[in-house]
Amino acid sequence: MIPKNNPQKNEINFFETERLLIRLISLDDAQLIFDLYNMPSFIKFIGNRHITSLEAAENYIENKFFPQIE
Repeated sequence: MIPKNNPQKNEINFFETERLLIRLISLDDAQLIFDLYNMPSFIKFIGNRHITSLEAAENYIENKFFPQIE
């Protein structure tokens, strides 16, 4: 696994292998979060997070994911 650095910062932003790229979540992932969290199987087995719009998905990322990254 090769860590990739942001040239502007001295921190690792993602890891890359031949077949996989792991990176931190961003607000660009709002559509993915919206789609995933509204799947019937997600709601059934994990629970309804009440993400009813892309704006709600962005707020969820900002309030739930970003603090964990900090």
